[in-house]
Amino acid sequence: MNLSQLGDPDDIRYAFDVIWYDALASLNREFALLFYKKDSSIEMIDKKSHKNFVKRSVYPDLKLSDLYIGATVLVFGRQLRIMDYSDDYTRDALGNMKEPTILLVRPEAYTHTGEILDFIIKDGFVVSEMKTLILSETECRELFAPTKILSQQLYDQACTTCAERVSVAVELLGPKAVKRVRDLVGPTSVEDAKGKDPHSLRAKFGVSGAKNAMYSSIDPQKAEQDFRLLFQTPRNPTALLQNCTIGIILPHAISNGNLGAILQQIQDDGFMISAMQMFQLEKKDAAEFYEVYQTVIPEYPKMVDELCNGHSLAIEITGSRQGGESQGDEIIKIFRDYVGPVDPEVAKTLRPQSIRSRFGVNRVRNSIHCTDLPEDGMLESEYFFAIMQS
Repeated sequence: MNLSQLGDPDDIRYAFDVIWYDALASLNREFALLFYKKDSSIEMIDKKSHKNFVKRSVYPDLKLSDLYIGATVLVFGRQLRIMDYSDDYTRDALGNMKEPTILLVRPEAYTHTGEILDFIIKDGFVVSEMKTLILSETECRELFAPTKILSQQLYDQACTTCAERVSVAVELLGPKAVKRVRDLVGPTSVEDAKGKDPHSLRAKFGVSGAKNAMYSSIDPQKAEQDFRLLFQTPRNPTALLQNCTIGIILPHAISNGNLGAILQQIQDDGFMISAMQMFQLEKKDAAEFYEVYQTVIPEYPKMVDELCNGHSLAIEITGSRQGGESQGDEIIKIFRDYVGPVDPEVAKTLRPQSIRSRFGVNRVRNSIHCTDLPEDGMLESEYFFAIMQS
């Protein structure tokens, strides 16, 4: 049955196979999630009984761009993981809109990661995976495999100047993603980029020769290989797990396209980011992380819901331009003051240029979580970059 073409032909709806873990019954329940483009309403049908589980209701917090295979969304307090498209109509309409490709921000452009991502996100791409990592020279040679457009000399230099330093791996989704990202990145050589495509990312952020700021997959097959190498190969995180504080860019900010802009502000203002990784937290993990707030903040249940409502990005910060590295407990206070008051409305008055003032919506959706207490910096970093890795 084609769930997307029933009823009013002008009321287009897309259908997705989703799983919800029912904690009370200790089992996964399968549903068809229907999204109606006309009024942003949703409906859920139990795939086992074929009965309506959630009647059609307007749900403005959910956007079509949030719905793709592998994504996690929160619907009326239920965390749903999208497993597949439910019918050919949805697959044909949306499948090609979410082609994956890989971008690697090389060490020489690391401090410009936010600006690079902001540029790419504004061109219509979704960031679906992201992490900092250190590649060996062998891994670099596998990633930057020689091609007709990469000479042996440039290839050797690209590998040696990238190995054993921190880079950022990013998976991007979008229509014709491989070609479009390569067009945005520009010619392989920095000199060629500046001469032939001065508005490209390499022209702006490349240094010279093989220090060309970034790598992107050359075709869909290579994108699959790159994903396995960068995201599925076991490796230690780049987090230092000491003298640090944690920031978590919240799902609503990422869904609204502000991931790059928030990172750019943090980097431009001189904070030293030692590790980053994107997560889709289970509800139990979000509740565990926020447990310290359970009896002291009335918004605790809503905070948990927000943290598990899609992708979040955890960042470990170990210093700032203001105080340098190895600031110990001071960095926690410096960064907490920097992001602004919890309530964005208060932040607009007291700290109008702060992250929460610029990107926050309310006390729950305030764009970023930060470590509150001096003793929690290392603990929160360990939670994301050690415990959640196992």
